[in-house]
Amino acid sequence: LTATTTDATLTVTPRVTTGTVTVTPNPQQYSDLVTIDVLLANAVICGEQAADSVTIYIGTQNMGTYLLVIDGFDLKVSVPNVALLEPVPFGTAPTGNMAPGVHIVTAHFLNTNPNFIVNDATSPLTINPEDARAYYTGACSVSTTGVNTGNAIITLSATFKDITAVLGDPDYDPNAGDLRNATISFIDRDNNTIIAANVPFGLVNPSDPTIAVATYNWNVNIGSATSKIYTVGIIIGGYYIRNNSADNTVIVVSKPVSDFVAGGGYLVLSSPGGIKAGDIGSKQNFGFTAKFNKRGTNLQGQMNSIIRKTEGGVLHTYQIKVNKMTSLSVQKTGPGGTATFNGKAILTDITDPLAPFTVDANGSLQVKMTDNGSPGTTDSIAITIWNRLGGLWYSSNWNSTTTIKQVLGGGNLSVNTSASFRYDESTISEFNVYPNPNNGQFTMEFNSISEQNLIVRVVDLTGRIVAEEQKTALEGNNSMSFDFKGIKAGIYIVSTILPEGTLFSKILIE
Repeated sequence: LTATTTDATLTVTPRVTTGTVTVTPNPQQYSDLVTIDVLLANAVICGEQAADSVTIYIGTQNMGTYLLVIDGFDLKVSVPNVALLEPVPFGTAPTGNMAPGVHIVTAHFLNTNPNFIVNDATSPLTINPEDARAYYTGACSVSTTGVNTGNAIITLSATFKDITAVLGDPDYDPNAGDLRNATISFIDRDNNTIIAANVPFGLVNPSDPTIAVATYNWNVNIGSATSKIYTVGIIIGGYYIRNNSADNTVIVVSKPVSDFVAGGGYLVLSSPGGIKAGDIGSKQNFGFTAKFNKRGTNLQGQMNSIIRKTEGGVLHTYQIKVNKMTSLSVQKTGPGGTATFNGKAILTDITDPLAPFTVDANGSLQVKMTDNGSPGTTDSIAITIWNRLGGLWYSSNWNSTTTIKQVLGGGNLSVNTSASFRYDESTISEFNVYPNPNNGQFTMEFNSISEQNLIVRVVDLTGRIVAEEQKTALEGNNSMSFDFKGIKAGIYIVSTILPEGTLFSKILIE
C-alpha cells in the first residue's frame, strides 16, 4: 500500500458582518427621548466576536459608548432614554446636531476583530421642533408723545416657555430643552408683516433654561388719526415652534386729546356666556377707541377683541372687530368716568391665521366701562355681542340675565373728557326736526330734563359751523323755530348742546 499526499491551499476570509442602527420613535422632537438599538449580525463564531463595544453619534455629537451583548451569532445593544440635547454647558461644541431637521445616527464599532469585516452602521433621524408657549406681557394701551403727533413707542414684551414648564398643557412632556436655542419674533397680524425678527431675550433664572423673556420697543406712527388699534402676535422658532393666533394681543395707541374713550387690556374669564363663550380662566384681549365730535358730524371708533374657546377638543380663537360705532354716551366723574358704546360687530374664526372665516358679519356689540383713574387696576368693563339672527354670541361676564362689569386682569381704560355727552344714531328720531327737507326754516322738538340754556348749531359735513343760536329750554317738551334761510343748499347736521349731553339730526336744505 502506497500513500500519497497532495498539497492544497486553504483560503480563510474574514467573516462579513452586517450592522444596523434603529431609532424609535422617529421622528422625535428636540429634547425628547429616543431608544437607539444597534445590531451587528453574523458577528459571533467559535468563541470569537467581531467587536466588543460601540460608540453612538448623532451627527458629530458623541452620545456615549456601550458594551455589545452576545445574542446567538449576533451582537447587540439597546440604549433607552437618549435625550436629544446638545452638550452642556450651553454652547459647548459640537453644536447644531439637535437642530430641527434630518441628522445621521452612526454606530461606530470598537475593538474590532481582524477575522471579521465590520463597518459602521448609519440611519437617518428626523428631529422636529419642541413645543413652546408664548404669553404677551407688554403694553396694551399707549399714548403718542403729544397731542399733535402720531408718534408712539410700544414696548412689546413676551414671556415664553418650554412646554415642560407648562403643567397641564395637552402637549406637556417632562423632557426639558434649552430655550436659548429658540428664536422669537413679533408680528403685526393685521397685515401679516414681521415687526421684529429674532428679538434678543434672556432667561428669567440663569439656572432654569425653560422660561425666557423678550422685549422690543416698536416705533409706530398713527398719522392724523386720533387713535389706532394693532393686533400683535408672537412667533417662536429655532429649536422650538409656536405660531398661534391664541397668543395674539390687542394694543391701542391714542393721542392725548379730549372727548374720547379708549382702552386696552384683558379680562380673565370667570363667568362667560353665549354660544361662543370663552373658556373659563382664559384671557379675552381687547382694545377700543371711540371719539365724539362736538360739532356733530359723526362718531368715529373701532374695537378689536380676541376670545379663546375649546370646541370638540380643539382650541378656537375668535376675533371681534367693530369698524362702525352707532352710539356713545359718557358720564364724567372725578377720577375718570363711565361710558357705554354700541356698534356693528364682525365675528371671525381666526384659529388658522392663513384661513380665517366669518361667523357673523353683522352682529351687534355693546361695551360698558368704568374708568376709575390711572393706572387702571380697578377699571372694569362688560362686553356683549348679539347674533344678528337673534341670541347671544358672547358675554364677558354673564349673570344669567345680562352682562355685568368685571375688573380688568390687566390694562387701562380711559374716559378722557371734560363733560358728559351722548350720541346715538338709533334714537335720533326722538329729536325731531321738521320739515325735512326744508329751505332753512325749520322747527325742532325735543325733551329737556330741566329749564336750561342751550346752543343750537348747524354744521356742514366738513365740521364747519355755518349757523348758531342760543336758546332757553323749558323742563319737559320743547318746540323751537329757526330761520337760517341764508344757508346754501346741502346736507347738514343740527346739534343741540345740552348740559347733560348733545342731540343730533341730519337735515337737507334745498
